[in-house]
Amino acid sequence: MKKHAKGLSGPNKFTLLLARLANGDESQSIALASVSKEWSKMTSILDGPFNRFYSSQAREHDWVNTTKAGAYHLRPNWQRTLE
Repeated sequence: MKKHAKGLSGPNKFTLLLARLANGDESQSIALASVSKEWSKMTSILDGPFNRFYSSQAREHDWVNTTKAGAYHLRPNWQRTLE
């Protein structure tokens, strides 16, 4: 996170953190509560508190998807967040 999160927007950071928690596995579903909990441990690295708006923006960019409320998984083009 220290290496890649610097200079990224909130939705990009959300996607990057989700990728870290899922180990890059697109089939693995991660609870939003888990992402929020991990984010709160890294507020200095991620430049502030978690905002639920980040998850909806990441979904609009097609970096993540949700199949049920409160659970997210990566989409195939999630790596574009690092560009």
